[in-house]
Amino acid sequence: MDAGCYEEAIVRRCAFLAAYHGHPSRKELDKAGLRLELGWLEGDARRWGVAREAIISGVLAELLGKYDTQTAHRLHGMFVEAFGRTPPAPSS
Repeated sequence: MDAGCYEEAIVRRCAFLAAYHGHPSRKELDKAGLRLELGWLEGDARRWGVAREAIISGVLAELLGKYDTQTAHRLHGMFVEAFGRTPPAPSS
C-alpha cells in the first residue's frame, strides 16, 4: 500500500471513531477509550509516514462530507482534543 492509501485509511478510521464516540445517543463520552484507539492509529501513522497535520485536516474534510457544519466541527474539536493527548503507542 502506498502512503496515500495509508493516509486515507487512518483518516477514515479517525473520523469514524470521532463520530462513534461523539454520537448524542451515547450516554457518556469514553474519552479514555477514544484516546487509546487514537494512540494506536497515531502509531500506525508514524510507522507509515503519514503527517499528523494531514490526519487532522483529513478528518475535518471527512466529517464535513457526512455531517452538517456544526456537528462536523463539534466532532472534529473532540477528535483534535483527544488526538493531541494520545499516549505514544508501544512500538513493535
